[in-house]
Amino acid sequence: MGAVYKARQPKLDRFVALKILLRAGHDRTSKSEFASRFEREAQALARLHHPNIVAVHDFGEAGPWPYLLMEYVDGLSLRQLYQTRKFAPQEALAIVPKICAALQYAHQHGVVHRDIKPENILIDTNGEVKIADFGIAKLLGQQREAGLTEDQQRIGTPHYMAPEQVEHPQDVDHRADIFSLGVVFYEMLTQELPLGRFAPPSHKVVVDVRLDEVVLRALQKEPELRYQQASHVQTDLETIAASLAPLQREKKKRQWPFALLAVIALAGLAILWPSKKDPSLLMIDQLPPVVVQTQPLSGASNVAPGEAEIRVRFSKQMTDQSWSWSSAWPDSTPEIVESPRYESDHRTCVVKVKLEPGRAYAYWLNSDKFHNFTDSEGHAGVPYLLIFETSGPTISR
Repeated sequence: MGAVYKARQPKLDRFVALKILLRAGHDRTSKSEFASRFEREAQALARLHHPNIVAVHDFGEAGPWPYLLMEYVDGLSLRQLYQTRKFAPQEALAIVPKICAALQYAHQHGVVHRDIKPENILIDTNGEVKIADFGIAKLLGQQREAGLTEDQQRIGTPHYMAPEQVEHPQDVDHRADIFSLGVVFYEMLTQELPLGRFAPPSHKVVVDVRLDEVVLRALQKEPELRYQQASHVQTDLETIAASLAPLQREKKKRQWPFALLAVIALAGLAILWPSKKDPSLLMIDQLPPVVVQTQPLSGASNVAPGEAEIRVRFSKQMTDQSWSWSSAWPDSTPEIVESPRYESDHRTCVVKVKLEPGRAYAYWLNSDKFHNFTDSEGHAGVPYLLIFETSGPTISR
C-alpha cells in the first residue's frame, strides 16, 4: 500500500508514524474523484478514537502522495510475536476481546477494516493491544461505492479473507472482519491456519472446549451464520475467561510446599486423616488435588514411540472438562490425537498422543499460567512436571 516511516513532530515533541500511500486506481480514477474519496474516508478514520485503535492524527496530500499521520506504537505485531514463542490460551483470551471491542466501535462508526491479520495487530511495550490500518483498503478505493468509479480488485490477505471478500468484494460488510478475527484466533490457539477441512482447536491443542464453538461460529462460510456483531464474540470470550478466574484465585490461595505434598502422596494422604483429639489437623477434602501416579513415569527414558496414552491419576475425583496440559518449553509437547478425557473413576485423566522417536517431552500440569485441573469442589490441582524421553535416534531440536 505504500511505505511507513517513524517520524518526529518537533512542535509536539512526539514520534509519529507517517504512512505514504500509493494512489489506487490511478488509471481509472480522476485526480478529483480520488481526492474526494480520500478526504471523506480519511475524515472517517480520524474520527475513530478508541484505546485499541491506532489513531489518525492528520492526513493530506503532498504533490502526488496522499499521506496519513498516525499514532506511533512502540511494540511488536502478533506476527513478530509468533516468531518468538507460542501463545498460551490465557493470552489469547486477554488479547482477542480487546480486538473485538475495537472492531465493534469501528463498525458502529461505519468503518470496516477489511484486512485483519497478525501484521495489523500490535502489542505495545505496556501490553496494550492496538489495531493498525483501519479502513485503509476502502480509503484506497478498493471497494465499490455508489457514484464513484473505483478499482474493483480484491483487497486483503488470502488466508485471512472471508469467502465473500474473495467472491463478491463489492458486497463486503463488517462480518468479513469477524471471519478474519476467527482466523487470527484459531492461529493464536493452534499456531496453524484453518485451511480446508480443519479440526477444532481442542483437537489440536489442549484448550477449553468452549472455545471451539466460538472459533467455529466466527469461521462460518455464510455471513448469516457467523456472529453478527464483534461484541457478541467479546461477550462469549469474557464469559469463558470469567469462569476460569475463580480457579486461578483458588490456586493462588492454596500454595503448598512441594516437600509436604510429596510426603502426602507417598503416604497415601493417611497422615492427614482428621483426629477428634486435634481438630487443627487438615482434612483430606480441604487439600488441593495432587498427582499420585503417571504413565509413563515422570523421569522415564526409553518410552516407546508411536501412538500412546498419557495417564495422570489424582488424589481426588476431578471435574469433567477440567484439564491443563501446557508445554514446559517450546516444542516440548507431542501431537495430540484425541482430546483429554477422564476415566469413569474421575481420578485419571487420559490424553492420546503421537510420540516421535528420540525426543524429550515435558508437560506442566497446572503451570503458573494454567489452573484448570479442578476437583468437584473447585480446588485447583497442584503443579506437577511430567517429563520423559522416547527411545530411538536423538532428534536435534
